[in-house]
Amino acid sequence: MEQGFCLNTLKKLAAEPDYTDVSLAAAERVRALAKMGGRVEVQEDIAPRRYFRSGVEMERMAAVYLEEGSLENAYVLYTKFITLFVEKLPAHRDYQHCSLPEKQLIMKKLQEVAFPRKDDLKKRLQEKYSREHTEYLRA
Repeated sequence: MEQGFCLNTLKKLAAEPDYTDVSLAAAERVRALAKMGGRVEVQEDIAPRRYFRSGVEMERMAAVYLEEGSLENAYVLYTKFITLFVEKLPAHRDYQHCSLPEKQLIMKKLQEVAFPRKDDLKKRLQEKYSREHTEYLRA
C-alpha cells in the first residue's frame, strides 16, 4: 500500500527545522536560518580575489534586503558573509597571497557592518518569531 507524504511531514522526518514553521520556538527558527547561512563552500581552483569581490556584492545585497525589510534574507546573507571570510576562506591555499587592501576592506566590513547587523537582526528575528509563536499557541 502506497501512502503519500506532504512536504511538512517529509521536512519533519528529515529533522530539518523550517524557519517559517510558527509552531517552533523562536530560537529554533533563528538557528535554522543560521544553519542556512552557514552553508558556504570554498573551491580551491577559484582565486580568493574573486571571493573578495563576491563578498562586497554579498554585503551590498544584504544591506538592500535589510532596507526592504526582508530580515530573513538579510540575516542569511550576513551569516554567509561572516562564515565565508572568518571560517572558510582563510583555509584556502592561496589566501596568504591576497592583497592586503582587499583583506582590510573585508575585515573592516566584518567589524563595522556584518557582525553588528547580524546581531541586531538576530534580536529582531527572535522578537518577531516569539510574537508569532505566542499567537500560534493562543489559536
